[in-house]
Amino acid sequence: MSRRPSASLQSSLRIAIAHPTMGLGGAERWVLDVAAALRDRGHRVTVFTARVDRERCFEEARDGSIDIRERAGFLPANILGRLRAPCNVLRTMAVGWSLGGEPGGFDVAIADLVAHSIPLLCRRAACPVLFYCHFPDVLLTPPKRGLYRLYRRPLDRLEERGLAAADRVLVNSRFTGDRFAEAFPRLPRPGVLYPGVAVEEFADVPPPAEDGPIRLLVLGRFDPSKNLEVAIETLGELRSRLPKDLFDRLELQLAGGFDESRPEMGTLLERLRALAVRLGLAAQVSFLTNPSDAVRKALLAGCRCLLYTPPREHFGLVPVEAMAAGRPVAAVREGGPCETILDGVTGRLCAPDAASFAAAVEPWLQDPELAWTVGAAGRRRSQSFSRAGMGEALEAELRSILDP
Repeated sequence: MSRRPSASLQSSLRIAIAHPTMGLGGAERWVLDVAAALRDRGHRVTVFTARVDRERCFEEARDGSIDIRERAGFLPANILGRLRAPCNVLRTMAVGWSLGGEPGGFDVAIADLVAHSIPLLCRRAACPVLFYCHFPDVLLTPPKRGLYRLYRRPLDRLEERGLAAADRVLVNSRFTGDRFAEAFPRLPRPGVLYPGVAVEEFADVPPPAEDGPIRLLVLGRFDPSKNLEVAIETLGELRSRLPKDLFDRLELQLAGGFDESRPEMGTLLERLRALAVRLGLAAQVSFLTNPSDAVRKALLAGCRCLLYTPPREHFGLVPVEAMAAGRPVAAVREGGPCETILDGVTGRLCAPDAASFAAAVEPWLQDPELAWTVGAAGRRRSQSFSRAGMGEALEAELRSILDP
């Protein structure tokens, strides 16, 4: 690939970021935070994507604060609800192809989610490429048997070849790094770059109110893999642990991204509502889909604590946001949260069941002062995962690629 000899010495770099679709997930949050962090450091950043889903995306994806250009939106995201993976690869390749026609070119490119497109991106962008791996795609698929195995085999091979073509690969946690090494033993072990949160945006979140409803918050995508049933079951478990007058004040709010085009999300939401009814908790459980950034912040401000139920989460940005807002976090004792939450200091790490979660949050519900103390420790801890710090570290990685 061609390189610009003086690029690493320039105070301002021209950086392209390639991402499949701008929706309302953790990967999209990462792309926007990276673009903002590098922009704030004086670089010219352009995000290229197949489509911005304006009905369900973060505010920065549509307010013009970040230069986002849509390419290849005519390509389908799926075919009759299936073949999502090859459609995603095709769309990302089309996005990568479009970079070759950009006037002036780029000093360096960043890609995430779809490693399969990296060789094409390298050729078309004619610059070094850094790939950010949220989690190996080969490990996200169900067991490969029969025809599905034949369908996935070329995609899995393309993923490894794509990763090998990148100038540098980074992952979002040590946990993901370990899984990467297991999935691709022939490739060099990637470095770790933790995602960052704009912690300063949560500085004005006040302590939780001591009177009125006591809210437990679940924030994240309505996805079957997120183990959201545990949150509702935790509320049921608390019924036998707390005095009735205290339990009656409890409210559980589940809020997060919801894509109507994915039938499994609709099925999950129906199942969660049915579970709340079956446990006699319907009056104390509410659901909110696709909350705006302002609503997300208001939900954090209004809660006593956060429940984070996904098992083996690759990183988990929501617990860091909750800590930045000064709220205790109870999360599963697996994956990325083990690297962000200090057990017994900024929250609790739990087994993935209702009894463990209920035992973790009960003291915070009984004692608002304790919840505030733990939340204050979390706010200090969140400084280690700031967006500004991530931007500084990522810039250093990019410059070291340009000037090895």
